[in-house]
Amino acid sequence: MASDTLGYRYGKRKLVSYPVDSSSAAIVEGDMLNFATAGFVTVSAADDNRLIGWAAEGVASPAADGAVSILVDTSYDSVYRMTADSAPVAADRGRVCDVGGARIAKISASADDVLFIEEIDIANTQVLVSRNTVPAAPITGT
Repeated sequence: MASDTLGYRYGKRKLVSYPVDSSSAAIVEGDMLNFATAGFVTVSAADDNRLIGWAAEGVASPAADGAVSILVDTSYDSVYRMTADSAPVAADRGRVCDVGGARIAKISASADDVLFIEEIDIANTQVLVSRNTVPAAPITGT
């Protein structure tokens, strides 16, 4: 793989604007995002059982829920480079895995199956992932 920089790599993007949760950490372009309980976007945490997409831009944490909005790539076709939580092996290609944090693919777990591993980078302990079209937990309301 030519570049080991994390974030968007290729695929058709679908950008949607969502309001940001005030309890969210600052969001960096390329962070995985989820909905907080109030229905506002927040940075994904380890073992989140859903993924709404990736931040297409960065924003600071707002003072109030919805005070700022962010563009989110919600496409199932977009592929992003993420750090793997453990050393990837050839057999990881084509597998599903979990969210390990804002920029971490938890390839050591397959309980929620929200990410699909497109490609691996053994030398840099990274993977190229997309949103899994059939996660283990169905996406429901907030």
